[in-house]
Amino acid sequence: MQVVDTNVPQAMIAIGNISWDISKSEVIEFLNPVCRVQDAWIHIPIDRNSGKTIERIYVEIPTIYDAYNCTLLLNKKIMKGRLVTLSISSHDDALQTIVGNELLRLSSVEIDKIINICLYPKFNFSKKCPNRPIEYAESLVRLLPWYKLDHETGWALRKLKIFLRTYVAPAY
Repeated sequence: MQVVDTNVPQAMIAIGNISWDISKSEVIEFLNPVCRVQDAWIHIPIDRNSGKTIERIYVEIPTIYDAYNCTLLLNKKIMKGRLVTLSISSHDDALQTIVGNELLRLSSVEIDKIINICLYPKFNFSKKCPNRPIEYAESLVRLLPWYKLDHETGWALRKLKIFLRTYVAPAY
């Protein structure tokens, strides 16, 4: 019998048609009857220019079995007043949505945009969800495969990680 470490997620689901002001705690509450997820496993993409939430989120799930159960039991259910759709997804799909077409090519200028959205949420769509840009930055640091990054993107991401460590949470 193979032992699965449920502290390391093995699968990914996508949740579509979400409310723009959904919080991670609401996602955890929605998924709790079927499987346990951690706060850091929830990825809520934003538009890097405006800070506006994108309509699809990604959640890392402990096992593929739990991911299938989530999609079977929670698909087409109501979350925060909206009928949401759940589907099995992949790490690559999440990266494509979170980073965009320039996958693995974030410049220092783009990282500066993300940092500015984090520092000044009142000037963006994120003013009613001030933690959203920080959550997005955390997702970038967590999901991007550092070993595949080119030199410029690697340095830009290190800059973002230093920002998070300095201004947000010393845990980075």
